[in-house]
Amino acid sequence: MAFSLGVSQIRTALLESGFFLSGRGQKGDQFIILDAASNTRVMENFQHQAATALRKGVILGTNTRLDVLTDEERRRHESTLERLAIRSALMSRNIGAIKKTFVALDQSKAA
Repeated sequence: MAFSLGVSQIRTALLESGFFLSGRGQKGDQFIILDAASNTRVMENFQHQAATALRKGVILGTNTRLDVLTDEERRRHESTLERLAIRSALMSRNIGAIKKTFVALDQSKAA
């Protein structure tokens, strides 16, 4: 456990410097720092994991039995589900369309 926490702290420090520590194998003895060209694949993987986590949150929230929640728990649940659903929808949108929307917003503010 201490080893895993230490590796996690090292990974965080390396990320902040633009490096990714890849763990290979199950015994913790095959770690390598990937070259900069590999960072794009790592970033894409992070993006995929984030989108998957958001979708899973929406699935869980949608299928939660609301009748067993108090009114306050239900309001909090529905608010959280709404935020997750919006974020999930935004992440699944085409990046080009989103960029065009932001450019259009910037242009309308400048006018």
